[in-house]
Amino acid sequence: MNRPGHRRPVWQTMIVRARPWAISLACHLALLLFLAWWVLPTWSGGSPLFLAGRFEDAAQWNDVALEVLPAADPEPSAQEETISASQPEAATSDPMPLPKIETADRPVVPVKSTDVDTVAESPAPVLATADLADGAGLHAADGVAQAMESVQAAIKGQLARGDLLVAWLFDSSTSLKEHRAVMANQASAFFNELKSSSRSKLVYQGQLYGAVIAYGRRHKEIQRPTKEMTDVLAAMRRLPVDPSGYENVMGSIQDTLRQYRDRRVGPDRMMIVILTDESGDDLPMLENTIQHCNHYRVAVHVLGATSVFGREITRQVIDGRRVARVRKGPETPMPETFLAGFWYQTEPPTDRRHAKAFPWCGGIFREAVPSGFGTYALSRLAVETGGGYTLFDRNNPDPTIGQYDLIDSPGYHPSLQSAEDYLRDVQISSLRQYVYQAVQISLDPNFPAPPPTQFPSNYYRVDPFRMDAPEDHLRRVGERHQYVLAVDEVTRSLIAARDRLLMLERDFEAVQDWQSLWDAESSPRWKAAFDLTRGRVLAWIVRTNEYLATTRSISPGAMDVANHVRWIPTDVLQVPLNRPLAGQARKHLDRCVRLHAGTPWATFADWELQIPMGTRVQIR
Repeated sequence: MNRPGHRRPVWQTMIVRARPWAISLACHLALLLFLAWWVLPTWSGGSPLFLAGRFEDAAQWNDVALEVLPAADPEPSAQEETISASQPEAATSDPMPLPKIETADRPVVPVKSTDVDTVAESPAPVLATADLADGAGLHAADGVAQAMESVQAAIKGQLARGDLLVAWLFDSSTSLKEHRAVMANQASAFFNELKSSSRSKLVYQGQLYGAVIAYGRRHKEIQRPTKEMTDVLAAMRRLPVDPSGYENVMGSIQDTLRQYRDRRVGPDRMMIVILTDESGDDLPMLENTIQHCNHYRVAVHVLGATSVFGREITRQVIDGRRVARVRKGPETPMPETFLAGFWYQTEPPTDRRHAKAFPWCGGIFREAVPSGFGTYALSRLAVETGGGYTLFDRNNPDPTIGQYDLIDSPGYHPSLQSAEDYLRDVQISSLRQYVYQAVQISLDPNFPAPPPTQFPSNYYRVDPFRMDAPEDHLRRVGERHQYVLAVDEVTRSLIAARDRLLMLERDFEAVQDWQSLWDAESSPRWKAAFDLTRGRVLAWIVRTNEYLATTRSISPGAMDVANHVRWIPTDVLQVPLNRPLAGQARKHLDRCVRLHAGTPWATFADWELQIPMGTRVQIR
């Protein structure tokens, strides 16, 4: 009680006035601390936690998703210390900082189907360049059923260590319908085998969980994680077909990781198995996807088709009824093949009546020749995450029909480095730089197709089997008044391409002794690529010069009255300067055929040698 005339101190007055608020704050704070002490250890099992925030939409900064995740164990067990000690020094016990997962609405450039061995408990080790080219994780099989054996072995190895979630990702394209059925049948037999071994208790085995996802334009969960394998099989057999022509495989993997790992669905250990016959449409997401898989210690096993040789787009027969453009390569970070077409050839028919007879090698661009290896992006993804890539379409090896047996030939294996590291390696040798620059010239969307062999005719102006091909790639010349204009357009395109190739040769004039560079090159793959590339470049220059000389020899007005004009290949060369170039071209091509038999390089070189380099014209 205050005495009259006595003033209370300021600090005392503040305490009295703040007493209700302070009491409320203290009570709520005590309650919150109690709840935190009681609930968080229950969630974490005694492990420390951290909060992870994620912006669902970068444009809406107020929408933030917070998630409680376990932190790394500061005191690893003896078993974990043993595993970590067995890994290379570059591999650390903590996952790398996780970059932003791309959303499913990422922009992609589609290729539409038109008618024209185990997961380690520690993070996956980063393999050295040599390891990425020695065939580790790369396999070949005769059919999907045989290809499943490598996946089954990996699953058994993981189950011996505890529970495992396998996410089965299926390409939803029409072309894989029969393969999906075969895979479901093989999976059924495998699940029954696991069930029997579990009952007999012959070996310790964790619980297998399965989830089924279909992907095309979008990622669609068909069966959420379950330990009922009958449900998994039923989902495999009711997969939808996506007619969009999109195969966003990297996006689907990231969506799966977000769905099952971010939200901690199913067992702690997880594996992804992919069945596809294409390379995918969202390949710029490759490195980001590898980082996410390694962060969550998820190995990716791919049952995939053989990549097309040295290019991205190919043509293949779908259901035996139509020929469609698909993305199925390349087998390397960047194409290593001079993508010029072959002269004096005719395009095969692609209508429904002739679809089954479509050549295994494709048309005049030889766009369907297999490489003998898997697609680069999925092969790199599989190897970098500790999984494997198994070719399911290699039948009895026969190079005469493109069945190349190269998996056991490390010298021909493609690089599975990142694109940045690959380009750095290209710069170490003038021989490799020549191949790279020649390929870049041929990748120009306006690099000409071989000239037409006759008028009237329909012919390609440029190579249409590439992502950036101009829409006006086809020419139709049916009337004689069109002949002169068509020849003028063709010759201008050929001259421009020839001049670029001559400039390439001049840029490397300082290289006086290609033989010493060839001898110093340690990679049989690069040696084969150089001989094939330089042989084809020189042959293209010679044929262009001969075509121009023959065409200019046609008398004025002859085409205006001609019913039919034909350019016929011949071994006789009209231009004297062409003879040494032709001899040099044959030298490179002959060596390629002789030293690299049974490879696609030898096949291409042999085709080139079979076509004479001279030409004569016939007018009627």
